[in-house]
Amino acid sequence: MVAIVGLGTILGACGNFELPGQPVARVNGKPITEQQLGNELLRAAGAAQSGAERGKALQELVDRELLQAEAVRSRIDRDPHVAAALENARAEILAQAYLQSRVAYASAPSRGEIRAYFDKHPEKFSSRKLFHLNEIVLPSTGVTAELKAAVDGARSLDDVSAWLDGHRIHHRQERRVESSTDLPERLLTRMQGMQAGQMFITQEGNSASLLAITEIQDSPLSFEAAAPQIERLLLSRRGRQLGESELARLRAGARVEYVDGGVASRLAGRQQSMPPPGQGLIVKASGQKQDAAQ
Repeated sequence: MVAIVGLGTILGACGNFELPGQPVARVNGKPITEQQLGNELLRAAGAAQSGAERGKALQELVDRELLQAEAVRSRIDRDPHVAAALENARAEILAQAYLQSRVAYASAPSRGEIRAYFDKHPEKFSSRKLFHLNEIVLPSTGVTAELKAAVDGARSLDDVSAWLDGHRIHHRQERRVESSTDLPERLLTRMQGMQAGQMFITQEGNSASLLAITEIQDSPLSFEAAAPQIERLLLSRRGRQLGESELARLRAGARVEYVDGGVASRLAGRQQSMPPPGQGLIVKASGQKQDAAQ
């Protein structure tokens, strides 16, 4: 949704599209509407619509319009790189908007489905736990065999922090509480059998975390308390399935040509998800056309 509320800005930059609604300001004669202001507030993580927040959001819209108009006057929108970026942003927003229009047809899960999910995942609900964690966040490049050895020999997270300071590895310490309901599945599986006092390292992308469990509390959720959250989760999952089905339908009816032979090779491992022969997908590599299902 955050991406989609910028649709008017992107389309406006590519043409004369204007969002409908009552004007709340005019910049050199061009209106900024109440709908644009509402979208800007939503884009700012649902900021409270106090007078100060609305004023700040409106000023940002005015400044953006001034800069955009000057960019057009300076013909910056004709720069090939800028034009390509605008077109890519427009295509991405329209694609997301279309998928969301399909997802709107997802039916709400029944109470029986919600109950079945609740019963299947006691670790998330009826046997939910709260994990009190101390954390050291550092770059993934800092996770070395020497650090792992230091962790194995440390009595506390402060010992590891001192070791990192001595080796001039940038890091920061934090404290947080996570419930077994909200933890990612991979991390929850790892923590299920752990006890207070244990430390472990996780990595994701360019960041790594050294986590120390300081306390584990039982915090069960009743079915009635968990039901709204489960309903949202199942509805979101159903929406993703609808989106994937729609994308599969569009792929099956399209003709797609890949000129880059490397791309064709990388797609070879995905052939089972591709449409069968005769349904339009063409991989074009090294100047030769070949059926994607071959």
